Amino acid sequence: MKETIKSRKLTLVLFAVYLIVLFWTIVLKFNIQFPNRGNLSGVNLIPYGGDLFPNNKFELGELLLNILLFIPLGLYVGILFKEWSVGKKILLSFLTSLLFEVLQFIYKIGIFDTADLINNTLGGTIGLLIYLATEKAFNNSDKARKLTNTIALTGTTLLLSLILFLKIT
Repeated sequence: MKETIKSRKLTLVLFAVYLIVLFWTIVLKFNIQFPNRGNLSGVNLIPYGGDLFPNNKFELGELLLNILLFIPLGLYVGILFKEWSVGKKILLSFLTSLLFEVLQFIYKIGIFDTADLINNTLGGTIGLLIYLATEKAFNNSDKARKLTNTIALTGTTLLLSLILFLKIT
């Protein structure tokens, strides 16, 4: 029982750190500029309308980064909101992404992009599926939580390293 409480506290701390890093990366931009984006503000209601092929060149990096950034959200949502339905958990990923997109638009620090909503929600869904598969494989939510915490800690460390690398280069 005591181990479960410690594990849950660790999950909450990791989740808080992750949300701060996510906010810092998406909303505050951490001064990372993606190719062909500049400092534009606006709305893109057509998913993938030119995002993947600026200047007739295939750009997959931002799409994959958006998916990867939200995988931990799905992991944490799976652990922390067990009583919620899968639909509610996926909706939380979508609403989190929507909040970030709206903040970017309001503060004119990025484009409100429906493709980002799709990719971010997909990332959250992938993370949730990873957690659910882990829980099913272990047939034990405590073991799944420990493994997911380890994955999340590793992922958060890698994410911070990637952000610092992008900032330095």
